[in-house]
Amino acid sequence: MDGAVPGAVQDVPFDGGYGVYNLNPGGSIMKFSITTQIGRHELTIEDDAEDPKDFFRKAAFLSSLPKSCGNCNGDDIIIDHRKVDSFEFFEVRCLTPDCGHVLPYGQYKDGKGLLFAKQWKHRQFATVSDNGS
Repeated sequence: MDGAVPGAVQDVPFDGGYGVYNLNPGGSIMKFSITTQIGRHELTIEDDAEDPKDFFRKAAFLSSLPKSCGNCNGDDIIIDHRKVDSFEFFEVRCLTPDCGHVLPYGQYKDGKGLLFAKQWKHRQFATVSDNGS
């Protein structure tokens, strides 16, 4: 590998693609970016990892985000976040008419770090009528 930096990896193929830009050669953090498809939307996420294990945790989570609705298989899905009082809710929501399913994500008890996917379920969303009430 001509001109390669020992311990560094560049543009490693992945489901959607990612690159690792500093694989801890001097004990510093790893910087990486991952491009993935979530429904109709292509997202590129740039992040830091403390070490290769942290990178794998983050990359595994990001690559597991759904590409389509788990109920209707539609691609009109979005990442959603809500906060009610001191509670935060994280989910992937299907916007396909007549579907209304969400994939909620749970939080680990320590309150920090990654989330985990639960099961797709139907959720009725409040709507505003045409007369504004």
